[in-house]
Amino acid sequence: MPLRHILHVLLICLAALCSAALAQAHETRPAVADLTIGAAQVTLIVTLPLEPVLAGVDLGSVTDTNDSPRAAEHDALRALPAAALEDRMRAAWPALGRLFRLESGGSVLPLAVVGVTVPEGIPRDLPRDGRLTLVADLPAGGAPVSFSVAPMLGPLILRQTGEGGYTGYLTGGVSTPPLERAGRAGLDGLGSYVVAGYRHIVPLGVDHILFVLGLFFYSSQLRPLLLQVTAFTLAHTVTLGLATFGIFDLPRALVEPLIAASIVWIAVENIRQRGVVPSAEKTRVRLVVVTSFGLLHGLGFAAMLAQLGLPEGARLAALAAFNIGVELGQLAVIAAAFVTVGLWFRARPWYTAWIARPASALIGLAGAYWLMTALL
Repeated sequence: MPLRHILHVLLICLAALCSAALAQAHETRPAVADLTIGAAQVTLIVTLPLEPVLAGVDLGSVTDTNDSPRAAEHDALRALPAAALEDRMRAAWPALGRLFRLESGGSVLPLAVVGVTVPEGIPRDLPRDGRLTLVADLPAGGAPVSFSVAPMLGPLILRQTGEGGYTGYLTGGVSTPPLERAGRAGLDGLGSYVVAGYRHIVPLGVDHILFVLGLFFYSSQLRPLLLQVTAFTLAHTVTLGLATFGIFDLPRALVEPLIAASIVWIAVENIRQRGVVPSAEKTRVRLVVVTSFGLLHGLGFAAMLAQLGLPEGARLAALAAFNIGVELGQLAVIAAAFVTVGLWFRARPWYTAWIARPASALIGLAGAYWLMTALL
């Protein structure tokens, strides 16, 4: 096997490991906004870290603030006390108002800041979510309202309060459909749930990506992969639904280290695997393990969906749309692994020793890092 091919594969996995390590303290997350449309006024409450906004970090092009050329400015703002950051935000708002665009009846409605809140006592290595309370006066006539965010703010989860309110996952400056002042049926935003589910895997779900890659590297044969992916999908679908509807859930502080441990376990099993094709007994045991871990990952997916919320009157449809997005993300990961590695090397006799095991070792190291971080 040419050395350049081995190095190529190892560098791909090493990049995933480095991304995992960096993501812990500086990973970007979607902003969350609650929109209330009254008879004469709109209120928008946005929860997001204020530091990257003030620093001018382009959150639409980076998933980690360390990757931005304005990382130093971001870190300096992160070191400010909460009160000082609140003052900086109020002073900067006239220039930052362009990040949010509210329209009604063909007119752009200026948003005014009526409140800025930043929590105290958040450790420096963790993101610090601030809260902006914005208001705008509505023109007469009862025309519907549309809302969008500038691409540099990155993705935003918008929730219109009230029965039948719109819920959507906005990216890249895309505007909402017209939002009636009395509320609107939730079916309009189902496509955004598919997008949110997909993005929860690619590019935001590095832990889930590594777990799926662990399934991919278990065997050079297609059948074990298909069985594992099917078991994983069925399992996480069950707990995603149970947690979303409040039937069963576990604390996030417990779920996150268990998900990290699942990555380590899968990687170690891959390394211990002997032979190209696992025995029937090993395959059965593996499926039980993957099913168990799928139940855990479903609870992790539910945490993201809880942020997005479910629209009244379309809760099951929105849940199904989100799950479809998750499955599309998983298939994208498997397809990328197959095109990059499997198509060229899986039939070679040295595939397990020279590709699958080294890749699994790197995946296991990333999982071990997350596990230690979660426990300390």
